[in-house]
Amino acid sequence: GDVAKAWGRDAGLSDVKIHADLEKIERPYWSMDNESFLQWGARTAREIGATFKVMGERAVMTPRSSGQSASGTAFVSFTMRSFRLRNRC
Repeated sequence: GDVAKAWGRDAGLSDVKIHADLEKIERPYWSMDNESFLQWGARTAREIGATFKVMGERAVMTPRSSGQSASGTAFVSFTMRSFRLRNRC
């Protein structure tokens, strides 16, 4: 979490939110291999099973399909149903 937040600030982002479960992940080292923060975030998210998104000056990383925001708040779920409009002519 600290590495992503520091590199996000260096990239000009004002806010980087990392889900608490992902902040616990430890590696011997984190490297940005000749890539931008956006590329690093996307690659790292793939490697750890997360979703990474940058919106304006904010970046968010959450566990993939967790149903939670970066702060841990549950998303509201709903079911979409398809329907067909009949032609009345």
